[in-house]
Amino acid sequence: MKQADASGVLIVPATVFVRHPLEVTSVTRLRKLFTMRVGPDLGSATVIQPVLTTLGVFTFLAGAFYLPSLGPTRVEMVLTLLLLATVALLCTAVGQLTAILERLESRRAEHPKPAAARDPATTTPSASS
Repeated sequence: MKQADASGVLIVPATVFVRHPLEVTSVTRLRKLFTMRVGPDLGSATVIQPVLTTLGVFTFLAGAFYLPSLGPTRVEMVLTLLLLATVALLCTAVGQLTAILERLESRRAEHPKPAAARDPATTTPSASS
């Protein structure tokens, strides 16, 4: 790898000092940048729970503020508010259920099932008996 010229100076190729060419390292860094995970998983309870709670509250408030402009009777207004409250509670309940399910799944992953005991009826008899 090392060569000496006529004056006795060692000529060392540039590849000895440079581990990877610049293009390779920049492409590798770009690939890592674009494939790297940023933020929470969109299917996790940390995202779904607040989104559904906000959706339920927004639905109820939007309906409650828009309802008087429609001019309903008292019975229609009460029924509509009950329906809006039901939707808000259902959205919040589904958000809570996602959090509960995620915690249960993480517990199940932490505690694997014990190995099943061998059933003596299904074991094959040994050749010596």
